[in-house]
Parts: sequence; C-alpha cells; structure tokens
Amino acid sequence: MHALIVVAILYALLCTALYALLGNWYYATLFESAEAVVLGASYWKIYGLGMVPLAVIFVLRFFLDSIGYNKPAFLTGIFQMGGALVGAYVLIPLCGNTGRSLSTVLAYSVAALYLVAAYWAVSRKLCITNPD
Repeated sequence: MHALIVVAILYALLCTALYALLGNWYYATLFESAEAVVLGASYWKIYGLGMVPLAVIFVLRFFLDSIGYNKPAFLTGIFQMGGALVGAYVLIPLCGNTGRSLSTVLAYSVAALYLVAAYWAVSRKLCITNPD
C-alpha cells in the first residue's frame, strides 16, 4: 500500500512538472491574447500543485472502498466540496485568479488530509502494518 502511494505521488510530481512547463505553450495554442496566455499558464502552475493530494485521494479512496469502508470514501467528496466552497468564497475574492487556482488545491488537500486520517484509523482498527 505504501509503495503504491509513493508511485502515485511520483506520478503526480511528474504531472505537476508538466503542468508548470507546458502551460505557456498550451495556452498560446488556444489564445492569441498574451494576457489570456499568462493567466492560463499561471492557473496551470498552481493547479499542478493539486496533483499530489489528488494522487493520495485516488489511492486511499479506492483502497478504503475496496475493503468495505465506503463511508470514508463517500465523505471524501463532502470534504472536497467543503474545501472548494471555502476557496470560492474566501480565496477568490481575496486573491482573484490565483485564488481560483488555489481553491482547487485547497479542496484536494482537505479531502486528502481527511482520507489520510481515515486510513490511519482503519489501519489501526484492522492492524494493517507496513511489510517493509
């Protein structure tokens, strides 16, 4: 399980790097306006940071759901929605476009923190230990 999380995080870091490096090129192919390209590329750079908590969410949500603990997997969506609401109502008015980017990262992070706590509680309950 721990190796799977490490592989998912490494893949997420690769995605984060691709978002950061290819943002200007991608948005330049879509828009002619330099302002739109800058805004889109900055959005991708910040949004890419959310790939790491998203990787943790995917791994832990599917794991908990597969062993019969579907309530934590369901509540993850509630926590993600709560993080997105806080981001939308607090970060966007304060930070504008950067806040829009950070609201997604905040939503993923809140859901991932909840899932890590749920996984920890379930692993203690089921005595899941690290085989390493």
